[in-house]
Amino acid sequence: MRKLLYVAILMGLLLTFPVFGQENPNLFVKSVSILKILSHPLGYKIYYQKTNTDFDFFYVPVNWFRGAANKGTIIWGKSPDYPYFSIFWKDAEFYYLKLFLKENMADDTWGALEADISDVKDKFDIETLKLEF
Repeated sequence: MRKLLYVAILMGLLLTFPVFGQENPNLFVKSVSILKILSHPLGYKIYYQKTNTDFDFFYVPVNWFRGAANKGTIIWGKSPDYPYFSIFWKDAEFYYLKLFLKENMADDTWGALEADISDVKDKFDIETLKLEF
């Protein structure tokens, strides 16, 4: 009877705690305030606050947020914290982008990127993000 109890306890522990180590990727995330989002048919131009008093911008193609192999997600909302983005790196390489944007496009943080597609097409034709903070 004792052996059965020990076996049951051992099985419970084995099912509760993984015996084999799971591979934990080296994942890092940083959240940053967005100052302005300029919308364009090809994507978004996003101005963000750097760690000092400077700002910078980057382009994000709209196709990053579509399909199964997307590189990002847009979360629409009304939170006073919006807009901001969270960028994820896996093993020191860009991995994923989450944009937390105001759903009201009449908000002061929204604008339109008024440029011909031919003028900005190469700026939206990117595979990764390399941002400076």
